Amino acid sequence: MKKHFKIYFLMLSLLAVITSCVKNEIDEPPTGGSDPIVSGTKITIDSLKNYFKGSNKQINDDVYIEAIVNADDRSGNIYKELIVQDATGGMAFQIDESNFYTDFPVGRKVFVKLKGLWIADNSGVLNVGGYIDLSGALGRIPLALIPNFILKGSYYHPVPVDTIDITMASDALINKLVYFKKVEFVDYNNTYADAINQQDENRDIQDCNGNVILMRNSGYANFAGEKLPRLNGNLTAVLQKYNSDFQLKIRDTKDVAFVNLRCDGSGGVATPTTIANIRSMFTGSTTTVQGAFTIKGIVTSDKDNLNLDTKNIVIQDATGGIVVRFTGVHTFALGDEVEIEVSGQELSEYHAWLQINKVANAAAVKTGTGTVTPVVKTIQEIVTEQNALESTLVKVSNATLSGFPTYSGNNVITDGTNNTILYTRFSATFAASPIPTTPKTFTVIVSDYDGLQLQIRNLNDVQ
Repeated sequence: MKKHFKIYFLMLSLLAVITSCVKNEIDEPPTGGSDPIVSGTKITIDSLKNYFKGSNKQINDDVYIEAIVNADDRSGNIYKELIVQDATGGMAFQIDESNFYTDFPVGRKVFVKLKGLWIADNSGVLNVGGYIDLSGALGRIPLALIPNFILKGSYYHPVPVDTIDITMASDALINKLVYFKKVEFVDYNNTYADAINQQDENRDIQDCNGNVILMRNSGYANFAGEKLPRLNGNLTAVLQKYNSDFQLKIRDTKDVAFVNLRCDGSGGVATPTTIANIRSMFTGSTTTVQGAFTIKGIVTSDKDNLNLDTKNIVIQDATGGIVVRFTGVHTFALGDEVEIEVSGQELSEYHAWLQINKVANAAAVKTGTGTVTPVVKTIQEIVTEQNALESTLVKVSNATLSGFPTYSGNNVITDGTNNTILYTRFSATFAASPIPTTPKTFTVIVSDYDGLQLQIRNLNDVQ
């Protein structure tokens, strides 16, 4: 009996240990690695900032800081800038190392030995780097010297986050991780940045009181070409500043948790609608599409023959046609079927030609292919029905051209009922081709440039 009790007690003890270990792994993930022994005097980031006395200064005291990495370059949105924070503030260290997230991931503790480094004003914000160059600018800590100054510590540390609203952004919070509730992108019909040209872009974030703050995104970020969410929600970011403007830097799109309706109640699932319905929303001056909508149509313009700006397409459905102008060069070919989200998008005229303007490339997707059969019209009918026919494909029979020996520029097209302009861009692949000397059938897009004009897509449109 006594022996059985000892075995029972031993089993209970082992079960308690196992249960305790499992609970610890779930509730409190242990830190990994160990912290180095660092010589010198430990100071806070707030004390580090006091070394700057209005001019760039090299730190000569044997001091160091202990801090947590709050942002890394895994997504490509941060470049050669190690951002850390402690309980007193945040600091950015300019380092000449790419893909440093493998050494300094978010949540890793670092110990920065400051003696020999420089603290300087970097576009209105204090940063630390390796030297001051000949122009007086702060230089990065050279790659080979980074281990001498920045020592790796333990990892998996939680990063404290300050919950604030937009009006609370302050210098004391620069380079710290901050959290906003109930915010949204102002112009959500855009991408995070210009991924095509790899250009950084600013995007405005607003709260429901109309307060606005910038978000700065890199054109090299792996999410640069993603479309901005149109919903409202919570946002985590590093607060930074450029001269007098506060701006936010996200680590990746997981920091953008937008899942609620916008402040004005919009932002639900986009509803398919017709091109004619979108055209009807134009009031005669620049306005926006009211509501969440998508349109689908066949591309009737020809990107390959360059008789239209490379950012523009003309699409047509059963109800009409319209020009769509993207923020970057598009890849949609003649005959592609495309679906485009136009929620809240700008409707405006370019020299009287109605367009859906500033559409993010990511807002459009190819869904198939198709054809549009041009409607046969005389030029007089086109003149009379111009508004209804704008941006649609029309066939004009037995027409002649005159004016210039080649297509380039404005030629007069006539079919005996009336005449108008046939316009060809100087950059079109067929601009230098001779115009026909006998009557032909022309397939054209009805366009407008402060007055009616017609455009062919390529020489196959002349039969």
